[in-house]
Amino acid sequence: MQRELEKIKRERAEKRQAAEREEAAQEETERERDVAGGNPLLNQGPKDFGVKRRWDDDVVFRNQARGTDQKGKKEFVNVSLVEDVIWHLCDDLLTLLPGFAPLRLS
Repeated sequence: MQRELEKIKRERAEKRQAAEREEAAQEETERERDVAGGNPLLNQGPKDFGVKRRWDDDVVFRNQARGTDQKGKKEFVNVSLVEDVIWHLCDDLLTLLPGFAPLRLS
């Protein structure tokens, strides 16, 4: 009886160990599959590396550099002439308003 009891205990321990080894091997393969699935270089799925949206779709200021090459040579602007024109325009506008005297500096 003791021998049969020892034999049954041994068989159960061997079955338990075999089940644990099988479960560990299954967990290891599942972990390897998850690790490989998380790496886009090792994915065996569809290879879609296309860009779905433009990189500047969410940018506020786009096309800032367009047309800069087409502008001609910048010319010198005489600031004193521009100031004179502005003074004369302001003077003419003020003369149109009732109650304002002209500025006539020159």
